Amino acid sequence: MEDWKSEDWKCPWCKDTTWISLGKDADGVDLGVKRCKCLEEKTAHARNEDRLPKARIPAKYLKCTSFDSFLFPLEPHPGRGHLQQLVQIIKSYVQHFSPLLPDPRGILIYGANGVGKTHLAVVALRLLLAQGYEGRFINYQALLRMIKAGYDQPFGGSRTEAYDEIAETEILLLDDVGSNRVTDWVQDTITDLISQRYDNARATIVTTNYPIVPDKDSPFPALADRIGERAASRLREMCRPLAMPALEDYRGKKNAAL
Repeated sequence: MEDWKSEDWKCPWCKDTTWISLGKDADGVDLGVKRCKCLEEKTAHARNEDRLPKARIPAKYLKCTSFDSFLFPLEPHPGRGHLQQLVQIIKSYVQHFSPLLPDPRGILIYGANGVGKTHLAVVALRLLLAQGYEGRFINYQALLRMIKAGYDQPFGGSRTEAYDEIAETEILLLDDVGSNRVTDWVQDTITDLISQRYDNARATIVTTNYPIVPDKDSPFPALADRIGERAASRLREMCRPLAMPALEDYRGKKNAAL
């Protein structure tokens, strides 16, 4: 038997050929070969590398790869415990996610500007991509621009390829929902997009300043005031609402820590 040294091949079993000999039978006849398990691992890794660019996560969030990178306020900040519980809920969502469930509920993270909503949502998306799911990030304002560019009137003209991709992707991260008021026909199109995802049991992760239902502790009105009651009603059925505690501006704190 040949000596194998780790510096010679990445895979000791097939010596990087991706094939393993089945040996010979009692008569010395070659039994052929089989594929090495390392090929499956290489293919899975390649698919994962391919999923990330397709998700179109903005460059400023590419470092959001783990919940460990999230900066919690120091004790005795009153919001620390609340935030730790919220992160545990999102971790559990990622760990138990399955599109095979009858209703793969999404999550809707709401709170003031700069408290880390998008950071947490991107980490959840990244971890789901690593599990093998397809996903897509889009900012609400970018979605509005895409809708306006692809339609001349409500449901008029042909749908863009990008719109269909967003409607059909397994997991959609829709960031900063409600940041712009929209015309009635754009609102109808957004409602249609959300309804398509609801009807097809596709998971949606949402971040927004606006609570999904009126919240006396939030300085913002309910989300229905920004995107319409029909779209908000669908999101209430699709997503678990998670309220961020009041924190100092997370972006400034995070940049100071770098």
